[in-house]
Formats: sequence, structure tokens, C-alpha cells
Amino acid sequence: MTFTEHLAELRTRIIRSLIAVGVCAAAGYAFNNKIFMLLKKPLGAEATLQGLSPIEFFMTRLSIAFYIGIFVALPVIIYQALMFVMPALKPRERRVVLGALLASGVLTIAGLTVAYLAILPVVFPILEKFAPEGVVANYQYEKYVNVVFKCLIAFAVGFQFPIVVVSLVHLGLVPVSFFVKNAKYVLVVILIVSALFTPPDVISQILMTIPLFGLYVLSLGVAYLLRKRGT
Repeated sequence: MTFTEHLAELRTRIIRSLIAVGVCAAAGYAFNNKIFMLLKKPLGAEATLQGLSPIEFFMTRLSIAFYIGIFVALPVIIYQALMFVMPALKPRERRVVLGALLASGVLTIAGLTVAYLAILPVVFPILEKFAPEGVVANYQYEKYVNVVFKCLIAFAVGFQFPIVVVSLVHLGLVPVSFFVKNAKYVLVVILIVSALFTPPDVISQILMTIPLFGLYVLSLGVAYLLRKRGT
């Protein structure tokens, strides 16, 4: 294929991905109320949120629709990206990519599940215990939705880290010893990411850091076994 043909194919792949995001976002907007009830579930069935401006309700609905569009359309986006780069890969690299893609789907679901069922329901009640007497928790609609989605995205992305480690080691690009020696720096990076994508408190950061660093250690073991079997 010529350079111009590559650009034309790239444009086609991008357009298809954008269409998928748009369709899924429209569906997210149509089912906005049901989606919001799922997002509010970690607070409890009796919890209520408040809006501080009329425009906040509309803009937050758009935010929910946008997030849903990205999440649901992600398989299509990944598929379009793979179809664009796959012809340039060698057979061994294709097997690694396909294996990584399968693992990515499993880990994404695992990350979302951990965040939604194990982290969010625990974080809010713990933080509310620090409120002094006479103060009642009354969360803002827009900020609560953003915090929940940031947490979900952080866990979904963070759970992909083992794929990066295992793929780099399996392809022989980076030795396992490199990741072992730099584990302390990885821990610092995870702490920084946890601070950026969780509520501003130490408890939330710790709850996110523990599973992510545990996955990193587990990925080192898997990468070592795969590399040893390959040699």
C-alpha cells in the first residue's frame, strides 16, 4: 500500500470508531436515568444528590453519555486499531497482540468490577465517618458522577499494566530484571496515579494502590514463567 492509501485507511478506521462512539453515546443518553441509578448504587438506595445550577443537570447527562460511549465502543475502537496495524506485524507479534487483546478484555472487566463492587462502596462510608457532628454528607451531582467515572477508568486502565509488562518481556524487548529493579519507581507512579484518579484522601489511594501493585508483582511472575518456557 502507498502512503496515501495508508492515510485513507487510517481515516476510515477513525471515522468508524467515531461513529461507534456516537451511537453508543446516544444510547447512553437515552438510558441516562437507569445508568445514573447504577452509578449512585455505591452510595446506597436512600442517598440523594444535589445540583447547584440548572445547566449542571444537562451537562452531567452529556458527561454520562460520553463516558458510556467510550466504554461501550472501546472494543470497536481497539478492533479498528488492530486491523490497521495487523498487516505490518510478524506472525509471532500477531499472536502476542491477539493474546494481549483477550487478556485486556478480561482485565478491563475485572478492574471495573473491583472498582464498582469493592472500592466505591467502601470509600464513601469510610470518608463520611470523618464528618463532625452536625454535618451531613450531601454530594453534588456533577462532582459525584465525575469521581465515580474517574475511579472506574483508573481501575480499567491500571489493570492493563500486566499486559504491558508481559508483552514486553515475552517479545524480548525488556528483561524481567529491569522491572524487578525498578519496582520502587513503579510503586511511586502508581501512588501518583492513585492520587489523581481517586477522591483526595489517603484511604482511597491505598485501596487503589494495593491491587494495582499486586497485579504488577503477579505480572512479573507470569512474564518470568513465559520467558523461561520460551527459552
